[in-house]
Amino acid sequence: MCMNPKDTSEIVKNTTESTKNIAEIIQMILQPRGISATLLEGHKKIIEEVVASDKYSFAEKEFFLANYKKQLKEYKNCKEIAEIAAFSILPDHQIEEMDLDWFSFYFEKAKLVSDESMQKIWGSILAEEINYPNSISRSLIHTLSIIDKWQAKSFCNLCRFCWFDLDYDKVHPFIYISEAHIAYNNSGITWDQLKELEYLGLISCDLDPGYALKGPRRFRTGNIIVNVKGNLEKGDLIHVGNVMFTHNGRKLYDLVDVEYKQYRNDIFSFIEKELFNHNCSVECTNVVRKRF
Repeated sequence: MCMNPKDTSEIVKNTTESTKNIAEIIQMILQPRGISATLLEGHKKIIEEVVASDKYSFAEKEFFLANYKKQLKEYKNCKEIAEIAAFSILPDHQIEEMDLDWFSFYFEKAKLVSDESMQKIWGSILAEEINYPNSISRSLIHTLSIIDKWQAKSFCNLCRFCWFDLDYDKVHPFIYISEAHIAYNNSGITWDQLKELEYLGLISCDLDPGYALKGPRRFRTGNIIVNVKGNLEKGDLIHVGNVMFTHNGRKLYDLVDVEYKQYRNDIFSFIEKELFNHNCSVECTNVVRKRF
């Protein structure tokens, strides 16, 4: 079905607004493919002329419009992601000094991301790299380019079961799926989903015997400090379940929306019960907030 010239013109019109600084980088990277914000009005005129011309067959016009719409969509995706990132970029950071090779690799993948929920993650990734250069690996970008929104949702669900390790500056998922698979299934986490995340390089999995930490440890979840001592009969080991984050997984955890990392009493009670089941002792104290 041939694209309406009026609709195409509207697409061009809607993509002419630029995001300050980042938009210039997007233009620089995508310009070799014919997309430049400063030339979009010229492209609009070209579209109208091609559609109205008798020189081209219906099939040729169809091909031209389909290809041009694809390029515009890619630019629009990058622009929307850049706008999301702009809200989190620190004011004293100079984007022009960033590694253009990294940006080129990033936007080559980002241009294909149109799902709004995924664009939020990509925007967070972009802002993080701008604020803290060399903090985002290309392997994480590649992973995000092949992960689907359902896998991303599984990862976010996993983040609900994480506590921060105050002693080692790490984050640990407490996933005892080998013993309580029904409970996790009700929270949107299955073994098959975990294996997919492992294949993507975000976590490592081990059903038997699972993972353990040397105790004692101090964890934090919400405003609660959790002091955990391990099973003394097993060398003070704290059994933390069947999942551990990889380096890329931890980085992605840090960038996941805070709603997935908020304290939930039902999840806290569940993890506490599992620790008790593995002969660990648990003592909790509330964080005292100072008032100024």
